Amino acid sequence: MMPDDEEALAELLVHWEEFYERGHDTPARELCIDCPHLEKELTRRIAAMKATAWLNDPHPPAAAPPAIAVQPLQGRVLNGRYRLDDLVAEGGFAQVWRAFDTDLQRIIAVKIPKRTAVGTADAFLAEARRAAQLKHPAILPVYDIGLEEGVCYFVTEYVEGGSLADRLTKGRIPAARACRWIISIADALHHAHRSGIVHRDVKPANILIDAHDRAVLADFGIAQSVLIDGARAPSVGTLLYMAPEQLAGEPAVPQSDIYSLAVVLHEATAGKPPYSATEPRALHREIDGGATLSKDVPKRIASACRKALCMDPGQRFGSAAEFAAAIRHSLKNPWRVPLTATAAASLLLAAVALLGFTIDGVRGKPAFIDHASHDVAIDFVTVGDAGNPADVNGFGRVDYEYMIGRYEITIEQYCVFLNHVAKRDPYGLYKEKMTNDSSIIAIERFGADGSYTYHVIGEAPADDGNAAVMLDPRRPIGCVSWTSAARFCNWLHNGQGDGSTETGAYALNGMRDQRVPREKNARFFLPNEDEWYKAAYYDPAAAVGGVYWVFATRSNESPRRWKALEKPQFDRGSLELSNIANWGSAHGSRDTLAPVDMFPNATSTYGCHCMSGNVAEWVEPKGNFSHSHGITRGGFWWAGASLPNSAYRVRGLVEKANRQFGFRIAAKKE
Repeated sequence: MMPDDEEALAELLVHWEEFYERGHDTPARELCIDCPHLEKELTRRIAAMKATAWLNDPHPPAAAPPAIAVQPLQGRVLNGRYRLDDLVAEGGFAQVWRAFDTDLQRIIAVKIPKRTAVGTADAFLAEARRAAQLKHPAILPVYDIGLEEGVCYFVTEYVEGGSLADRLTKGRIPAARACRWIISIADALHHAHRSGIVHRDVKPANILIDAHDRAVLADFGIAQSVLIDGARAPSVGTLLYMAPEQLAGEPAVPQSDIYSLAVVLHEATAGKPPYSATEPRALHREIDGGATLSKDVPKRIASACRKALCMDPGQRFGSAAEFAAAIRHSLKNPWRVPLTATAAASLLLAAVALLGFTIDGVRGKPAFIDHASHDVAIDFVTVGDAGNPADVNGFGRVDYEYMIGRYEITIEQYCVFLNHVAKRDPYGLYKEKMTNDSSIIAIERFGADGSYTYHVIGEAPADDGNAAVMLDPRRPIGCVSWTSAARFCNWLHNGQGDGSTETGAYALNGMRDQRVPREKNARFFLPNEDEWYKAAYYDPAAAVGGVYWVFATRSNESPRRWKALEKPQFDRGSLELSNIANWGSAHGSRDTLAPVDMFPNATSTYGCHCMSGNVAEWVEPKGNFSHSHGITRGGFWWAGASLPNSAYRVRGLVEKANRQFGFRIAAKKE
């Protein structure tokens, strides 16, 4: 087909659509009087367009079935169980009701299609069943489906936070935050694609943002199975987010969803889609001609976005997981922008946080909690070599295998903990310094006692590499007391969720100013001093009987200070040094915590990160100490070089939550 034919087809489709919206289904034969050779192709594309028409609620053709329910639905109880309370959304396809499950006593959402635009009720329920089989934390779960007196419905989780489309009405989304949402949706799509399901309608309105700022993919109601009889249904979708092959009437494939998601990423980060046209005819032509990346798309994600928007599906990412990985890679390297850039903006950022003001993109907007579920997952390493000798200071001998966290507990992990257990906060698990300390910039609390919610504080200005590090939710949490850390251990021991913070690993029972011994059956706990010391400094392979390094970076020389590395030395290669850490007095806005995985090669022998610098870590002290005191190890980001040294241990009151106090978790060997 010649380029002129493609342009003519786009024109003819626009004419057909204009007539169709006025109730006239004009045959392709009549439209192609002057170009009969296009009749067959136009007929095929009109069939595809009819499949998409109901999304924007056009007049249905005369043969379309009537609406499935005409009587008022409010107050109706479906299946003797689901009471429809409030109509919360309505589109061309369906109504969404806020409803109440009278059996389980919980708020849910009920979606009711306005007409059987996807075929018969049986076909709709079959599609809903396929969607219900998709079990993924970033896919809106389908709880139930049903058909009652002509009302076809399905039941899902109720998400109160609204959609990404709602957020975009207020302007573009900070890049790091938008990318984390898109990563979650890409992971969800990859799961669906592996199950043989193509979504076909990925758009901001179908991406929901919950109360924890988690992105969830909804509306698989028009998704298609790509495995049934080896055939695919005709493509449907919303025009602005359609892949070129969908617009041409070709079957949707996983790469079609990737293209649509890239359009969403473009719109979220640049504030506009990758097309300039708003009139349907011109928009058709732009999509056919290929998307053009806006200069407003942040540079660090531009290449991933551009690849996902390739005209040819074969030139896009091979899977949604590859798309997610490309975005993750860009987020893990925000320091590719020189850290000395945008100094004024960084200083403003720190001043704003210190004074407690709120500005768009810095404070007041919760950041994404980068977990696939409401649980905290901890990456443990195993510390073996049981029965190793102690060092000359008398520390490090451990006669059993155990596990210890590869990383310090992060801001996002602690935020999940608070949202589970601190709706009331009688034990002071949250400290105002977590919000107001310009070196921490971690977590903000909203609401009143009894209904507190907690959010990771907002995002960095786009392309400000230093600020991106300052606001990375993978930084370790600070301002934590020994007893708060012990309560975190109890919560893990008791299965997270609503698990108790008062018993389990430690019998705290309301105490805030006393350290108590570890219970014998503890599953998760703060490492004792020997456990922490061995994981940090011992190297069993360095010599017969092993050796102890002076620093936890497998070195007897003080680690290079991250914040002392200036251009041109500060580059990706510097970050991959084996002897580098976040310690030492800093200057300007770089007096801050670093992400826990920022220095991939600067680990202990057992693979633990940041045991030199970052935050000082609470441990169970060795020797005779009063119950009102604990020990921290490893130094911290604004301390001198002596504190990460293995010879130094710092005593502190267990109730104190100084800015530098954090922790990591240890566990029994399974």
